[in-house]
Amino acid sequence: MKLFPFPFLAVPGAPTSVKVKDVEKRSVSLKWSAPSSDGGSPVVGYIIEYKPSGAFRWDVANHGDIIPDQRFKVMGLKEGEDYEFRIAAVNKAGQGPFAPLDSIVPVKEPIGKDKSL
Repeated sequence: MKLFPFPFLAVPGAPTSVKVKDVEKRSVSLKWSAPSSDGGSPVVGYIIEYKPSGAFRWDVANHGDIIPDQRFKVMGLKEGEDYEFRIAAVNKAGQGPFAPLDSIVPVKEPIGKDKSL
């Protein structure tokens, strides 16, 4: 039986208030708030995933790096496609659950900053 390395810690909760900050032809900028529970250890960063709407496989946007900030620009998207995004917090105990963006994002001409879709 494998013992959990930090028995007094838990993974953090899901990030909150996941929003689109900006949309451009080939990128989407996201922002979010820290989870309400850090699981007993400070959140060290976030993992961002995306996929074309209707696809089954999620791709990691931050290529294995943990993002320390609460904002990230997902690059290399295809203009004219719709995308889904989700974000998870990470602490010393591991990765918490994903929080999805509540809407599908069409990648197109810029819509401007902080506009809801």
